[in-house]
Amino acid sequence: ALNQEKVNWDNYVQGISKKIIMKTLWNIFLYIVFIGGFLYTIYITFNFPHWINYLVLGIYAITTIFLIIKKTRKHYGTVTSKETKSPIPFTLIELYQNNQRVHFTVTDIQGRYYLLTEDGTYTMKVKGQPAGGHIFEKHGDIKVTKGIVKEDIEI
Repeated sequence: ALNQEKVNWDNYVQGISKKIIMKTLWNIFLYIVFIGGFLYTIYITFNFPHWINYLVLGIYAITTIFLIIKKTRKHYGTVTSKETKSPIPFTLIELYQNNQRVHFTVTDIQGRYYLLTEDGTYTMKVKGQPAGGHIFEKHGDIKVTKGIVKEDIEI
């Protein structure tokens, strides 16, 4: 479906992938700075007790708890390759009831998606093509609860 636009999606994916790598490296750098600051604050607080040091330490502790909670919650499903475990971007995900398509979505550049729908049983069809790979299609039944589809799918 995406090839009808005469766009070289492999080049597009490679360009976006470089941006994602740079963003990931930046995030790693920020985490290192955060951890360094946290450790330094612990050192300063215990060697030079003062209410401001305790306040900064408390803020670091609350932020750390928030970051841990945020990391454990996943609000999306992913489509990945079984062999390489890498994400498959621009994959079409469709939900059918009574042989009629009722909902669809497309994965983002990192293979992530979510789909809001009514609770019930649907047939899910997944179609796409990994960068430089063969076209695939997979389908099966899925039971939706809490109105969201965010299953991890391996192709």
